[in-house]
Amino acid sequence: MFLAAAFRKFRPNLNAASAPVSPADFFEIRNRLAFAHTQATLHLMQTLTLYAITAVIFLALDAIMLTRVMSPLFERHIGAFLLPDLRLGAAVAFYLAYIVGVLYFASLPALAEGAPIKALLNGAILGAMAYGTYEFTNLATLKGWSWQMVAVDVTWGAVLTGVSAWAGVTLTRLIFS
Repeated sequence: MFLAAAFRKFRPNLNAASAPVSPADFFEIRNRLAFAHTQATLHLMQTLTLYAITAVIFLALDAIMLTRVMSPLFERHIGAFLLPDLRLGAAVAFYLAYIVGVLYFASLPALAEGAPIKALLNGAILGAMAYGTYEFTNLATLKGWSWQMVAVDVTWGAVLTGVSAWAGVTLTRLIFS
């Protein structure tokens, strides 16, 4: 039944009253389905690899920036509002979801086109928009928020997201070439 349905996809003129599928037709269908399965598996492996590489690069770079630049900057301006310890669950949820967004909007289209520079540009735009949303909303609504915090964080969001997307695409292409 499945093979007949698959065969009709490749041979639309076949109907239920047609003769049974010949051995040659069966092998053609099997080969096409195997090829499609192989392509789908390869795409899944590329996507998972791209996610892992992008996430590792993003997290490593952001950890350095958060500890060396952002934490002292935020301490200086809004230290009284900061928690003594990070709420890890919220941070993990953000990072997992944000990397999915980076892949969807920047990395996967660039990987499909073989254009890592497109990942850099689209990632930078996404980063500026995402970090800008957070920063400008806080600047508009919270006391003590400074233009310096906005400028540094929005710039960092653009650089971090663009570089992470570009590096993820570049390294994934190297692995799968």
